[in-house]
Amino acid sequence: MYHPLNIQDLLSNQTFRAWVLDSASSENSEWDLYLQRYPEEQETINKAIYILKSISSSKANISLADRNQILSNITKEISTPQESVTKKQTPIRKMIAPIMAAAASLALFLFASNYESHPLEFQSMGGSIAQANLADGSIVTLQGNSRIWMQNAFADGEKRIIHLENQAFFDISSSPAVGSNEFSVVTDLATIDVLGTRFLVDEDEFEVTVVVEEGKVKVTPTENSANTEPVYLTAGDKLVMHMDHSVETTKLSSVMKYTSIKDGAILFEGATTQDFIEDIEDYFDYHVIAPEALLTSKRAFDGTFPNQDIDLIMKSFSTTLGVSYTIEGQEIKIEYPQKD
Repeated sequence: MYHPLNIQDLLSNQTFRAWVLDSASSENSEWDLYLQRYPEEQETINKAIYILKSISSSKANISLADRNQILSNITKEISTPQESVTKKQTPIRKMIAPIMAAAASLALFLFASNYESHPLEFQSMGGSIAQANLADGSIVTLQGNSRIWMQNAFADGEKRIIHLENQAFFDISSSPAVGSNEFSVVTDLATIDVLGTRFLVDEDEFEVTVVVEEGKVKVTPTENSANTEPVYLTAGDKLVMHMDHSVETTKLSSVMKYTSIKDGAILFEGATTQDFIEDIEDYFDYHVIAPEALLTSKRAFDGTFPNQDIDLIMKSFSTTLGVSYTIEGQEIKIEYPQKD
């Protein structure tokens, strides 16, 4: 065994794969000795473990040959990042997502394993909903193109903290298998503190939205929270916090529009064209071009789609609003029909 190793080397190494995936091969392994000798390689090894565990634990029906082909493709396509994982760094999961999607021919639901001493990360691909089962028994459903991560794995007696990018629905265990009863979701703008509850968080650089389906949450700004009064929300409440920490709260008659992702669906309810385009760009990672007259139109679009099928959604939208569309790569162009 030589030093240093990169992710490509690790994924191609049969003894490393056996050490990660076969408990019988993990005892007294040369890889334990390797880590003792080269502790600075822990992060590279953790990333390789994450990839192997993700593929191994996928719910998709992928044959052994396909799994090996995926690993082969990954070793050709990725390079090893040398920096520590940070919020804005491109995650390993996002780097391998297109390869895995092509090989599996469907969106994968990945359940990452719980390692004891390094950051954990769960990433959903654009246009797919993914579900993460956390070590404490909580379930997080990620909207397309979303990410959650932990700086440290949950530990007995310690507060459970999750960081979020984009949108996710949280079903938090009130009797956690690990960690204390305290649970926090941290975004750039706001921190949401909960006990046992079910709620959605949708964040971007301008605002964060929190919708509570069940239970009670407390929302405070992530920064300068000592100078701001917390806002408490209960079932049916919706909160929007802006960059200046100003807050708008609404009591909703129904939260289904915001919680449908936990059932794998996407729901549009009275959506203007601008609202529709923002959701498509956010969840599916497309760039949408539309005429100004359509962007300012007040016509509403309604629809519930049981899966994130972009063609089905766009066909329904174009039929409802009397427009046409084309999809080329990651760009969608919407136009009014040409008059003869």
